[in-house]
Amino acid sequence: MAKLIRSSGNSGRILLADDEEMVRRAIRLILTFGGYQVVEACSGEEALAVFEKEKESIDVVVTDLIMPGMGGVELAKRLVALKPRLNVLLVSGYAKDSFEDQEFAQEGFAFLQKPYTMEDFQRRIAELLRGTSLGDRRHKG
Repeated sequence: MAKLIRSSGNSGRILLADDEEMVRRAIRLILTFGGYQVVEACSGEEALAVFEKEKESIDVVVTDLIMPGMGGVELAKRLVALKPRLNVLLVSGYAKDSFEDQEFAQEGFAFLQKPYTMEDFQRRIAELLRGTSLGDRRHKG
């Protein structure tokens, strides 16, 4: 069983969008114990509204790929239109290959398949914050 390790060395503000409360709670716990600040939204629409108010302080967005209403790819595109250098991590319980167009990959958004380990999740967040993840590909000329 993995152990949560509190870290004060990490910094960053993360917008977390997931329609499942238990999932948001678990991810928030992982992130806050990792030293990050977390702002939550239970839908794509709510995440967009939160982001419009706080976009300058948001460093990374973590969103479920499939949500009722506005899904993760649409949300990510709208957020990146507001803040072009924003990194987005899309997560899903569906296999990456099961999405026909894989639009998120074409857009340069990072992807992590559920279930994932805390270590994999924390590593991916750190990569996005450092700009060393696939999600940063959008920023290169």
